[in-house]
Amino acid sequence: DIQTEGGLRIPSGRRNGNTPERREMVAMESHKGREVSASVAPLHKTITSLSGVDTLLAIVDRYGLNYGIYDTTVDITSNGGDFSLYVWMEVPNYAPDIAVTSFEAEQRDTVEIEFSLDDVEGDSLLLNVLYSFDENMTETFSAAIEEELVPLGPDDYEGILHWLTAEDLPEQETDIYLLVEASDSFNVNSFVLPVHVDNYTGNILLEPLTGEVEGDAEISYTIEDPWGDTFSIVPQFLNPLTGEWTAATVSGQMEEIGPEDYSGTLTWHTAEDFPSYEEPVSFRILPHDGLGYGSSDEITVDVDNLGPPQVITYSPAEDSLAIWISPELEVTFSRDIDPATVEGAISISGEITDDHSFTHTYDDASRVLTLTVDGVFSSLETVTFFITPDLTDLDGIPFDGNGNGDVDDPADDIFTGTFTTTILGDYTVNGTVNTADFALFRDAWLDPQSYLDYDIGPASGEMPKLLPALDSTINFEDLMVFAQMWNWSYQSDNYDDSTSVLAKTTADSPVRLERRENSDNGWLPVTEQRFWLDVYVEEFDEQGLFELTLDVNQSVVSFEGITSFLEMPWTVLHFYHEENGRLTIAGAALAPDHNVNGEEPILAIEFRKRVESETVMDLGTALWSLAGEATNYPQSQYRLDLKPPLPEKAVLHQNYPNPFNPVTTIRYELSREGHLKLRVVNLLGQQIATLYNGLQGEGFHEITWTGRDAYGRNAATGIYFLVLETEDRTHHRKMLLIK
Repeated sequence: DIQTEGGLRIPSGRRNGNTPERREMVAMESHKGREVSASVAPLHKTITSLSGVDTLLAIVDRYGLNYGIYDTTVDITSNGGDFSLYVWMEVPNYAPDIAVTSFEAEQRDTVEIEFSLDDVEGDSLLLNVLYSFDENMTETFSAAIEEELVPLGPDDYEGILHWLTAEDLPEQETDIYLLVEASDSFNVNSFVLPVHVDNYTGNILLEPLTGEVEGDAEISYTIEDPWGDTFSIVPQFLNPLTGEWTAATVSGQMEEIGPEDYSGTLTWHTAEDFPSYEEPVSFRILPHDGLGYGSSDEITVDVDNLGPPQVITYSPAEDSLAIWISPELEVTFSRDIDPATVEGAISISGEITDDHSFTHTYDDASRVLTLTVDGVFSSLETVTFFITPDLTDLDGIPFDGNGNGDVDDPADDIFTGTFTTTILGDYTVNGTVNTADFALFRDAWLDPQSYLDYDIGPASGEMPKLLPALDSTINFEDLMVFAQMWNWSYQSDNYDDSTSVLAKTTADSPVRLERRENSDNGWLPVTEQRFWLDVYVEEFDEQGLFELTLDVNQSVVSFEGITSFLEMPWTVLHFYHEENGRLTIAGAALAPDHNVNGEEPILAIEFRKRVESETVMDLGTALWSLAGEATNYPQSQYRLDLKPPLPEKAVLHQNYPNPFNPVTTIRYELSREGHLKLRVVNLLGQQIATLYNGLQGEGFHEITWTGRDAYGRNAATGIYFLVLETEDRTHHRKMLLIK
C-alpha cells in the first residue's frame, strides 16, 4: 500500500526498439472499488494533483508493445522524499487476422479482392497487396491497386480492393500467387491464394485476298494463343458510310473453337452486306476467349457486286408525291448505263391520262437518270413507269429488272415503279391544300405570267381526281378549283395546320373578337339561342392574306356558319372540323388594291349555345403581306360567359315551338328563390297538368311539356294556358296544341 500526495513521475521503461516514446496512463479499479480518471502523459512528465488511496495504476503503450511481460519504474515523490516502485505488467497485443475470398475462375483486367479483417483490440489496420510467380514467394511485387491504401478502422474491416492486373501483367496469361497482408504497425498477418490471370485475349492472323471478289469471299484465318483457350470469333467489316465496324454476314464455325481448330476458313457473303457495290472494304475477325476480345489483322477485300445495271432508288418514291404538271422522275442505277439506250426502254403512263412522253438527262458521276414527263396529270393520279432490258450498261449488259443479279428472259426482267401526283392547288407538294398554298395562289393571281405553272383550271372529273385543262391564265376558274381542293383537303382530314412554320412571330395580334347576342334569345330554349363573334382587323392595309384558327368547346357551343363582310377582291374560305372543334378561315385579296376598314367587322361567326356555361376559345392568327412575308401571332384566349344575367323579376316566356305537336319547351325566370307552381289549364280553367310545384332557386329555368295530362293521356287539340304562380303574382301564356 502506498499513500502519496504531490506528483507522480513516469520515466522511460523498457520497450521495443520501434516503440514510439509515448505512454498512456489508464486508471484501473482499486481493491476498494474506487476509480481514478485516466490521463495521457509523455515520458518524463510529472502529473500533478494526482492523489488517492489504495489505487493501482497500469501503464499501457498501445503503439509500441508486443505481446509479453514488461517492467517500468514509478518514482513517487511525497513530502520531499523520493521513492521508487518497480511494477511488472503483462501487455497483450494480438496480431490481426485476415481472410480473402478465393477466385473461382480465371481473372483478367480489373480483379476484385474481397477481404475480411479481425482484430481483438480493434486497432487501425493497414493492408498491403503483393503478388509472386512462385508459391514460396521467393520474389514478390507490389500490386497496382485502384484504391489508396489507408489504415482501416473496425467499421471498414470488410471490403473490396481492385487490382489492375493489366498494368502489372499486360498481355500475359499466367498462374500467380496473391499475397494480402494486414498490419497493426508491429504485427503482420497475411493471406495467400492462387489465381490464374489471363490478360492475353488471343490474336488472329488473316490471309490476304488477291483480285476482286463478287459474291462470296473465302477468308482463311489462324488463331494465336499459347494457352490453348477456347474462342468464339466475330467477323466485321468497316462500314464506308458510318465509319464503324459492323457485323459481317458469314457462314462457318464461329463458336467453341479449340486449339485443334485454330486454323480455319469463313465464307463472307459480300452481296448481302454490299449489294450493288464496287469498292475496297476493310475486314477483320476478332477472337473472344469468354473474357474479352483479342486483336486481329485487317485485310482489304476488293468487293465488286455491281452485276448487271439495276435500279437502286427512284424519286418520287411509291409513298411520295409529285407535282401534277411536268413532274420529274429521278432513277439511280447500280452502275453506269448507256444513255443512248434510254429511248424505247422506258415508258410512263398515268391511270387516267394514259401514256406520256418525256425528255431525259443522265449524270454518270451519280448514275442518276432524270426524266421530265410531258403534259399534265389529274389530282392523286397513280403514275407507272416501266424499264425493260433494252436499257444496257456501257458494255452492252442488259438491265436487270427483277434484281436477281442475272440476265433473264426479257419478259421477266422488267422493272415497274409507281408514284402519285399531289392534289391540284398543292403548290408546296406536301399532300395538302392549306393557307400556305392560298398565299401562293394569291401571288399567281396577282402576277399570272410569272406563275403559269400554277394554272389549275378549268378542271373536270370527280373529286378529288380532277384533271386540269390548262388555259395559260389564272382566273376565277382556277379559284373555283382551288376552293374545291381546299375544302376537300380539310374535309378528308388531309390538311396541315402548321402552315406558318417559317413565319416570323410577333406579340400583338391585330385581330380581335367581339361578341354580339340576339336580343330575342330570351324566349328561345338554350339549344336554339344564337350568338355571333364579330371579327375585327386593325392595320390591314398592307396585308394580302389571313388565316384564323378558332378552337371551340363543342360541348358548350356549336358552329353554325360564317358571314363575310369583305367585298371584292377578297375571297374567303373556311372549314369547321367537327371532331376536334377547330374552325379554319382563310381569306385572300386577289388584287393589289384592297380597302379594309378596321372599324367595321370583316367576318361574323355564328354559334349556337348547347348549354349555358362559361367557355374559352383560342384564336390563332397568321397574316401574309402583299410582298409574301408571313407573320405568325401567338394564340389569344377569349373567355365567354354564356350564362345570362340574373333576372330582375319573375318572367314567363312564350313556349317554343308554338303551335306544337306534341312537345314544347317552356322557359321562365325567377329573381329570387321561392315557391312556385307551373300548371297547364284549358279554356275552361280546368287543370290539365302540373309541370312543377315546389321551391326553386333564382335564375333561368326550362321545362318540357309532352302534351299529356295528369293521368298520362294525350291532351286534345286546342288552346291551353300556361299558368306560373309565384309568391308575388301569377303569369299566363297561351299555347296551341295541334295534331
